[in-house]
Parts: sequence; structure tokens; C-alpha cells
Amino acid sequence: MVIFTSISQIDGKINYWNGKDSLKLKEYLEDNVKQKPGPQRKMRLVDEYLMVFMRLRLGLMEQGLAQRLCVSVSAVSRVLITWYNLLAEYLKHLIVWPSKDIIAANMSQCFKKFPNVEQTRRIAAVKIHVEHKMEQIKNFRILQGVIPATEWHNANNIVLICAALSNFEPPLAT
Repeated sequence: MVIFTSISQIDGKINYWNGKDSLKLKEYLEDNVKQKPGPQRKMRLVDEYLMVFMRLRLGLMEQGLAQRLCVSVSAVSRVLITWYNLLAEYLKHLIVWPSKDIIAANMSQCFKKFPNVEQTRRIAAVKIHVEHKMEQIKNFRILQGVIPATEWHNANNIVLICAALSNFEPPLAT
């Protein structure tokens, strides 16, 4: 819920396009600003948030989500795309590629007996840690099957979100 609490503070910035008629009698038109507000939400913000995580973690299809939440499939699709973009931008800083010095300084005790980091990377124990991390990421069921063609353009964001969220899980080794 920490992520939701942070994102809910920018709730007013999440807009969906509702067409040209939604622009009538708006103050910003006089200032010649090109920003356009979106349509009113059909779902509460918390329901949108939960829907996104139902899609990611449980792998529920858009049609199933639409039925469960009593909205159209196109509304589900719009909400998912909006949240994928927002979450990817918000969580991308959680994916960190540390330098060799940082890796050496934070290396688990079981690896410190190996003087050469390159050799250490090749030992089976490291492979096991990598496999465990990959398993954490693959626990998001959306990544267990084929991503539907309607979501191909979101594949990078989906993987980034799942990898970033897996960083909230307990460490693999201490």
C-alpha cells in the first residue's frame, strides 16, 4: 500500500481522454494550453490499483477483470495502459545495476573466500541466487504465459514493474 499511498497523491494528474466536448468552457483554453483532461473515472482509484495488480500477479485476462469489476474491456485496457506507464516511471529507480566495487563490498560471506569476482560469478551458488531471483519475478503470472498481442507494446513496462516489485521481497541471501 506504500506505492498506492504515494501514487494517490498525484491522482489529479491521471487523466483519460473523453473527447472534444469535454473541453467546452474550460479556463485553460483561454491560455492556449494544449493539455486536455480525460473522462471521469468509472472506477475508484483503489479499484484501478487493485485491478492492475490482479492482472500482474494473478495473470487475469482483461475480459475477466471487466466482468469482475463491471466495466467494459476497453475501460480495463485504458486503465491498465495508464497504470503500466505510471508504475514503470514511478518504480524504474528500483532497478539498480551496481558497480563491481559495490558488489564486492556487499558480497555475501560465502563468496568472499573467492578472490576473483569474475570466477565467483561463475560458481554454481551464484547461479542459484540468480535462479531464485528469476523465480521471484516469474511469480507474477502475467509473465508465465504468452503476453497477448494487445499488450505487446506494454511488455517492457510490465517486466520492469514485476522486477521492481520483486525487490520489495525479502533478500535472497545475507
